[in-house]
Amino acid sequence: MAVTLSEDGGIDLHLMDLDGKIIRRLTSNAGINVSPSWSPDGKSLAFTSDRSGKPQVYVMDVASGQTHRITMEGKENSDPNWSPKGDRIAYTSLINGTTQVFTIAPDGKGQPIQVTNGGGEFEGPCWAPDGKMLVVSRRQGAAQHLYTVSKDGRNLRPLFQLKGSQSYPQWSGYLN
Repeated sequence: MAVTLSEDGGIDLHLMDLDGKIIRRLTSNAGINVSPSWSPDGKSLAFTSDRSGKPQVYVMDVASGQTHRITMEGKENSDPNWSPKGDRIAYTSLINGTTQVFTIAPDGKGQPIQVTNGGGEFEGPCWAPDGKMLVVSRRQGAAQHLYTVSKDGRNLRPLFQLKGSQSYPQWSGYLN
């Protein structure tokens, strides 16, 4: 499993077994390296790092350790989440003082697709198991609720209306 661990003052990613043994340190950078998300084939990790000065999304080939930055736009980019097919990575981006959700190709090529827009702050994207939509958290004022949105940014809808706030959803492998 990939774990964020603060071992020696730095916050880095490590591979660990279920007994808590560190198999390998994956990052050794000043600053933070957090929020790992495995690719569906288990060969790559998307993660957030501020090694460039501000939080950005990077992808690492776990076998070789080769790492490349995939987000270039936006003041801060974080919360990567790999699509089930492995063809897109959803992430949260701070643009013009508000957070929105985008998707991007794992190699960082091509234009990011903005999937949320409008009032409120959006964060914590998570793909549906079929890869056709995402569930996101939307903050408006003090309230935070879950919404679904298609992968192309259409059909933003409240998932359900509950009292209290909801955030950082994780979709099960089963759809009702």
